[in-house]
Amino acid sequence: MARVRSIPSTELPADLADIYESFAAGYGPFRNQVAVFAHVPAALRHLMAMLMELRAAATLPKRYLELAIVAVSKLNECDYCVAPYDSPHFQTAPKVSAKTESSASIAANRSINGISRGSGIVGINS
Repeated sequence: MARVRSIPSTELPADLADIYESFAAGYGPFRNQVAVFAHVPAALRHLMAMLMELRAAATLPKRYLELAIVAVSKLNECDYCVAPYDSPHFQTAPKVSAKTESSASIAANRSINGISRGSGIVGINS
């Protein structure tokens, strides 16, 4: 049984419902996550929209964006945030950027394609 109630997009104002549905439909297997983020409208409005915008801009390859997300989530010890990256979807789907590195690789502080804990990525210098 979930500890946090999932909020459906139908319970949100129209602007947030649009972000919610766009993220849930197009970003990846994260409908459950966006349903939890819906408890914090500012997070939904800014974080989910920012992730979709970063992907659309393609400034960073999707692979590096996802590696940054999973690395920060792992360092913050957010098992809920990391769990989708260990799912079968991410292990088999060719469109997924972090498919070859599991969160366990990050947890072990091993180098991932040249990115290591001491490399300075995401401000980590220890």
